[in-house]
Amino acid sequence: MTVDDVIPAWPFDRATALTPPGEYAALRRDGCPMARVALWSGETAWLATSHADVLGVLGDPRFSSDPHRPGVMPSPSAAALQFWKVKGTFDKTDPPEHDRERRMVQTEFLVKRVRGHRPFLERTTDALLDTLAAAPQPVDLVTMLGDVVPALMTCELMGLPADDGALLRAHLATFMSQASTPEQSAAAMTALLDYFDAVIADREREERDDLASRLVQGQLLPGHLSREGTRRMLLDLLIGGLDTTSSMIALGTVLLLENPEQVALLADDPGLWPQAVEELLRYLTIAQFIGSRTALDDVSVNETAMSAGDGVFASLLAANWDPAVFPDPEVLDVTRPPGRHVAFGYGVHQCLGQALARLELEVVLGRLFARFPAMRLVTRPADLRFNRTTIHTALEVLVDVHGEQR
Repeated sequence: MTVDDVIPAWPFDRATALTPPGEYAALRRDGCPMARVALWSGETAWLATSHADVLGVLGDPRFSSDPHRPGVMPSPSAAALQFWKVKGTFDKTDPPEHDRERRMVQTEFLVKRVRGHRPFLERTTDALLDTLAAAPQPVDLVTMLGDVVPALMTCELMGLPADDGALLRAHLATFMSQASTPEQSAAAMTALLDYFDAVIADREREERDDLASRLVQGQLLPGHLSREGTRRMLLDLLIGGLDTTSSMIALGTVLLLENPEQVALLADDPGLWPQAVEELLRYLTIAQFIGSRTALDDVSVNETAMSAGDGVFASLLAANWDPAVFPDPEVLDVTRPPGRHVAFGYGVHQCLGQALARLELEVVLGRLFARFPAMRLVTRPADLRFNRTTIHTALEVLVDVHGEQR
């Protein structure tokens, strides 16, 4: 294969529920880590599959993440592209606007502040594990744990009533679902924005000690951010706080149960959990479609020449399985030295909430496996259902936490 060939039908299907599409490794192996792929729209775009090329794209300000820019913005589906366009907040804008808006909330996600949420996470997780223990087996880890912890944590962070978590999850699921009609998706988005309108009005009347209040009092009222910008930013933080962490909790559990020798290492040395979380993030790379960019100028990435307006997709999942950086990438190794994976992206658009996501995974998975050492998987990995064109979220992961054979 040469750089002039065009590969049809991107995005590729994952090889299995837990592993990347085989095409990524084949492109690297064939000496074509930067390839041309055909999109659903009939356009073509570049696909970066090596760690070096992914960093080269995501770290270069000559590539835009704004889907409103002229040119090709690689997206896995028409619905995904429309979703990016209507979000309208800093994760899909470029500097300096991106930097200005990100600074408005970034102090909320600093490591020191995030660590202060650990007692809440531990109490919340323990209560949910009590529910799992008492429930008829098997239980669905997605609906009973994976979905619930991030929703409660996000509500706590933003100052929203905990009871609203289920409603917000339901609206968000409809808004983001590829199965929703445009009308259903639009109605769900309107409901979410109306919800945050009410939150904003409440914080205008009374200042509280939460993220929503600090955003309203510190940015909206002084005129640094419009009302529309404020409610969209709150929506964006909700989206970022719920979906990917939920997937990681469920799929991380499946992956560990499929590798019992790794679970044994963690049981012997619980201090390995932070390192294990990094390896799970690398291996699964849930947020695999956030690397879409458009070239603003004629540019070269590691000797591959691109023209202004070309679309480029920097695959985080492919980069995290590049054997040039991660020897034996197909092996889950909770003792692997962390630090070079790009599961949270790279460059100025690197995930704002990564410290919180790491903490949630460490607390939830660590306590889950400590509480239920005999837990076994009921859903076979081969039976996990995935959506090909969005973040790969397992819809059902069944476990028996007591490990009983039936």
